[in-house]
Amino acid sequence: MVVGVDLLLSSPVSTSHALGVLLIAAAAWILLCALGSALGKLAPAAVLLLTALRFLLTGLYELTANQGIEHAAAVVGLALVAVAAYVAFALEVENLQRRTVLPLLRRGRGAEAMQGDLAAQAQRVEHEAGVREQL
Repeated sequence: MVVGVDLLLSSPVSTSHALGVLLIAAAAWILLCALGSALGKLAPAAVLLLTALRFLLTGLYELTANQGIEHAAAVVGLALVAVAAYVAFALEVENLQRRTVLPLLRRGRGAEAMQGDLAAQAQRVEHEAGVREQL
């Protein structure tokens, strides 16, 4: 929404330093989410990583107006669309088939959730927030 308001209020060929700073800050937050996601599922983490890179490059373009950075952001955006489409398709097929068909590169607890038995997963439930009577 902020990007849309900025585009409405500025001239079509100008860049915005404020928008650039906002996009770079958003890239940092998304990168933190990608790092956390990488502990369990690498394919969704790749989507977040590409999103962070796209935000970073777009933010840098807004700060510098460098055409090379703008083109790099476009290429990363196309890669992001392709990877996100694959992950969404793989998750949907998995949901319909009730088994992994296309690899999502799960590891750790992400792999255990799909391959392990329910008893192993339920062992940790008593230590989860909201399960105990008092926190």
